[in-house]
Formats: sequence, structure tokens, C-alpha cells
Amino acid sequence: MTLYSQKIRIAILSFAFCMAFGAARADEISATSHVTAATIFPDRALVTREAKMHVPAGAHTLVINEVPAGFDESSLRVQGKADTDIKIGSVEVKSVFLTEAADAAQRDRQAQIEAKQDEKLLLEAQIVALDERKAFIEKITGAGAEKTSDAGTAKLDFAPDKWTQAWDLIQNGMAGTMKELVNQQIAERKLDKEIFKLSQELAQIRSSLSKERRDVHVQIVVEHDTDLRLLLMYQTTGASWEPVYDARLDTSNGSLTLEQYGQATQQTGEDWSDIELTFSTARPAQGSEMPQLGQWVVQLLSEARVAAAPMMHEAPGGVASPYFLEQTRKAQKEREDTALKMGGSALPEPIEQSKLEAHATVLAATPQTTEFTAEFKVPGKADLKSTSDPTKLYIGAVHMTASLNAQVTPRMAAQAYLFAKAVNKESYPLIPGTVAKYRDGAFIGNAALDLLRPNETANLSFGVDDRIKVTYRRTHDEQNNPTLILVGDKDVQRSYETKIENLHKDALDVTVFEQYPISGDADVKSELLEDVTTPGFGKDPENRQGVIAWGANLKPQEEKIFTLGFRVKYPKDRQLIGM
Repeated sequence: MTLYSQKIRIAILSFAFCMAFGAARADEISATSHVTAATIFPDRALVTREAKMHVPAGAHTLVINEVPAGFDESSLRVQGKADTDIKIGSVEVKSVFLTEAADAAQRDRQAQIEAKQDEKLLLEAQIVALDERKAFIEKITGAGAEKTSDAGTAKLDFAPDKWTQAWDLIQNGMAGTMKELVNQQIAERKLDKEIFKLSQELAQIRSSLSKERRDVHVQIVVEHDTDLRLLLMYQTTGASWEPVYDARLDTSNGSLTLEQYGQATQQTGEDWSDIELTFSTARPAQGSEMPQLGQWVVQLLSEARVAAAPMMHEAPGGVASPYFLEQTRKAQKEREDTALKMGGSALPEPIEQSKLEAHATVLAATPQTTEFTAEFKVPGKADLKSTSDPTKLYIGAVHMTASLNAQVTPRMAAQAYLFAKAVNKESYPLIPGTVAKYRDGAFIGNAALDLLRPNETANLSFGVDDRIKVTYRRTHDEQNNPTLILVGDKDVQRSYETKIENLHKDALDVTVFEQYPISGDADVKSELLEDVTTPGFGKDPENRQGVIAWGANLKPQEEKIFTLGFRVKYPKDRQLIGM
């Protein structure tokens, strides 16, 4: 076939395809859809919804009705699955306002509320009448047997043989009145609950008066009659997840189990029922573009305008200035918005979930990792209501072998804390989240888990260790004044002693952290007295200036003493604070 004839054939096919779609505009096939799968990221979700329909041969416009608004329309992708060839043409999203339906529902709820309120008015009138009857009976009962009162008004006069008959009559009257009164009050409470529920529904309907839905119009051509599964995939910001952990430490064998859960929330306007759910650690919110360096300008304050002073990239101490940070955040947000509008956010395609093994006893999520991210496929199917209340789903457990150690900060508290040190041997990072800690089955408390990359070590605290006895006291406090009245420095020397005793049946590594003051003024001199301080310490652990640490392995019933000594000098005519 020549090139010329190929061009003619392509032109004829293109024309026929366009004519088929043009003729099919009136041939619309409407269908509803539902969410079948979702991959949730920390700030958004990739949603897959499905519509099923029977499609005759030819060209048609498929209308997928009432897709919730709020999704990123530029991210919409459409796929079709059938037993015959399908050609998908243009995809168009149209807005549909639900005002008419909401108005009808609003009138219906308002009428129901008014009817219930009328019922309540009748009940209240009956309750008032019963209260009057009750008061009348009580008045009769209190009238007594005298003929006249002090004020001269008539009173009941019962002969002794009539008292029993009168009392029975009054008692029956009061009992009947009280029973009827209680029944009316119960009915009133029931009405109040019904009115409250209807009022809530009315408020929800009113809030949705201006809400929209989306109808997705898809142009297709099929060769033969077929049953079609149409898949719509898009991104939405109405969903998010965060990890939560249960850290369970068994001190008898040093095993540490991190049970991981996904706490998911979605407020897309529809419930997700019986879906395939995946949690992803990818963070599209951070954007795909690296921030670019701009100019770094410095000026003398005397020659610079006051308004330009905040443009210094660094504040004292080498910290970025608030102005620079704010400008950086704005620029990053603009880049993210631009990328989102262009459909440039790189989200992975949904992966079909494998079938669960019949013999599985623990249903845990299957991690699928790459060099950069991890995905956790929740076993089975999941339900997520469209609400602000989070849903907690089990992902799986990470099993670690922990080495136990104790740490002491005696200046803060004379008690030791048990720590478990363990290495993340998984191929994926454990992203930050809240962790609930359990020691030998007992709940200890909640804390935050920092990002733990593969092969990194976590050192988790599991509360006070009562089998480590800590005693802390000041052993020396001396202050020397200069002999001259107006000149010279005051000299303060202090020493502190920490005694640690291991009451465990096994040896345990113990770290003691102590602290000496550092100078915040040029006229104040501070120094660690190393001739007084117990040797073998390390200075400034984790860059904490003024902190020293000792490490020791204490055998059962063994005790050790650690001493700290320091000196502070300052001008005699000045007052020292912080000591």
C-alpha cells in the first residue's frame, strides 16, 4: 500500500469514527457507579470506581451519574473491559446541582417537624392538666379532718369509719394520675428525640442545597452487543491516613512487636463499602520539584530599608528567618498547585489485590515495597464511611529482638526508665505516627514514633523501672566571696551524687545523664570540675550542651555511685539567675 493510499484510509476511518460519535449523541446510556478500590496517601487518595451496563453494538454516550464533586478532574482516567473490542473517545465531566431534590427533601422534613411539634403541644397541655389534678389531690389530702381552717374556710370532715374509704379513693386517684403523668412525660421525651433527629436531617439537607455532583460522559464504540465494566480512576483530596502503632514488649525474652494500623478518614461525600484498600507511604503533598536557590543578599542595616531587613536568609544562630521560610513555603505551594492543575502528580497505578490463602490465620496487609515507597494492601474488603471519625484497620506486625537498658536523669526525677533498643530489619521505613506502649501486657502510655528507616535503631521508653533504685543528693555547696568590697568574682562550687542499684535478677546496661550549667553571659564563667566528677563520662550526647553521660553494666544487686562537680564564677556586683 502506498503512502498516499494510507493517508486516504486514515482520513476515512477518522471521519467515520467522528460521524459515529456525532450520531450517537442522542443515544445515551446512563449508569450508576460505586467505589471498588482506593489507594490512600497521607493527604489524598487514588480512587477506582466501577459501573456495569449492557451496551448494544454501535456508538454511544455513557453517562455515569452522580459522581461526588471535589475530585481532581485533570487526573480522571477511564478504562473499559468487555468481551469485544471497545474504542473510548472523549471524556467529559459535567456539573450537576442537586437543589431541586434537596428542596423537596427539605419541605418533607419541615412538615414532619411541624407535625411532631404539634403533637408535643397537645402532650404539654395534657401534662399541665395532670399536674393540676395532682395538686388538687394533694390539697385534699392535706386538708385534714377539721371542719374549718384558721382562716375560716371549710375543710373536710371525715368520721373515723370513713377514713379508710376516703384514703383508698385518694390513693387510687393519685396512683392513676401519676401513672398517666409519667406516660405523658415518656411520650414527650420520645417526641423530643424524633424532633432532634429530624432537625439534624434538615440541617444536613440545607447544607447540601448548594452541593454539586459530577456526571461523567464517555464516548464509546463497540463492535458487538456486550456487557461492559467501565472503570473510572481519579485523585481526590477528601481522604487521608496516618499510621498508629502498638508496641508490645516482652521483658522475659526481649521480643518487641510493633503492630501497625492504618487510621483512615475520608469525607468525599459518599460511603466506601466493600472496597479493596491500600495504604501508601508516598507523599505527593511534598511535590516532585526540588526548591531552587535564589539570591542571598546582605546589607548594612544603616543603609538598608527597614522593610528589607526580613529578607536575610538566616537569623542569629544560623536559623532561617521567618520571612525566608514563609516565601519558601509560598513558592513550594505555587509549584504544587501548578503541578496538580497539569495533572503532574506521580501517583502509582492501583494494583489488583491477590486472593487470600485459605489457611491464613492472621490477616495482615501485604507490603509491596520499592526503593522509595511502600504500600500495604489491607486483607479482604474494607468499609469507610464518609465522616470525620477515623477508621482503624490492621496492617500487620513487625517483629524485632530488643536489647533492654535503663536510663536515668536524676536531676529531673530520682527514678530509672526502661528502654528497648531494636533495629528495623524490614525493607521499608516505618513512617512517623502515634505509638501505644505495652510492657508485659500492661499499658504504659502513648508517645510519638519518629521515622525509622531500614536498618535504623529505635530506642523506645517503656516507663519507670522500679527494680532500679536511684538515690540523688547534693554533697557539696560552697560559695566564696572576694575580699575586696567592690571588685572580684563570686565563686560557687557544687557537687551532686547519684547512686544506682540494680535489683533485677539479671545484669542490665544503665546510662546516667547529668547536667552542669553553661554560661549565657560573657561575665559568667562555668566549668566542669573533672577532678571531682566520676571519670568515664561522655560530653554533650546528641549535641546537648552541658550534659554528660556515664554508661555501666550493673550486675544483680550491684550498685554504683556517680559524682558531678562544677564551678560558676560571676561578678560580685551582679545577681546570678538560673542557679
